[in-house]
Amino acid sequence: MPLTTARQLALNNQLTENNFVYRLQITPQTGVTVNTLPETYYFAPIQQSVIAAANKIEQNKDWGGTFDPAIH
Repeated sequence: MPLTTARQLALNNQLTENNFVYRLQITPQTGVTVNTLPETYYFAPIQQSVIAAANKIEQNKDWGGTFDPAIH
């Protein structure tokens, strides 16, 4: 189905299970047994529009702000 059709169906809440095709995707084996993420991935950045709308919200420190969400 073209994306424009799917978008219109989604906007009208008319998508059904029959509109989707499910396929099994095989993940290649790389030998890596432990996944690691940089610390900046633990907390997502806050959208600038959200920060602008609420004066008490600060950006996370790993995304250019001063707030440290990991302080306990």
